[in-house]
Amino acid sequence: MLTHLDPFDLVEIAVTATRRSAVKEALKTKSNNFTPHRSEFELHYVGVMGEFVVARALGVSVDRSVKIGSDNGIDLMFRDASIQVKASTYTGNEPSLIFNDLEEFKADLAVGVQILCPVRTIIMGWMPREDFLTKHKIANYGYGDRFVVGQKQLSPISALIDS
Repeated sequence: MLTHLDPFDLVEIAVTATRRSAVKEALKTKSNNFTPHRSEFELHYVGVMGEFVVARALGVSVDRSVKIGSDNGIDLMFRDASIQVKASTYTGNEPSLIFNDLEEFKADLAVGVQILCPVRTIIMGWMPREDFLTKHKIANYGYGDRFVVGQKQLSPISALIDS
């Protein structure tokens, strides 16, 4: 599902990302950054953008709170299901839903988002945790093994909305 963001969306995303990254910087903690050229703000901006477009598609609110520590893998709630959003700026061959570690997947479902440019994303699809655990492959993108399911194996977001 292709999404478009307007200037008001971008400001909201930037404000939330700024608040989250400022807390990390004040506490001198860091996110898992496997792309050393990205700042805390950039990492949070990509993540919040993913959460924002998925929340909008599902008709739920984005959690704008700032937590000390992690969000325990739950970014959104949809009906009774917890959702973990994984956003990526990778635009190569087959975009994928990627986890650094299987223990990191804590929600009931994961939704993958591909950031195409600052105002356009694709919600790649979603998959329940149990399916991811049985269908994932291991891939190495130059910074260690990752657990991956390709976009073609994900269910479209419309199937989750209509469920």
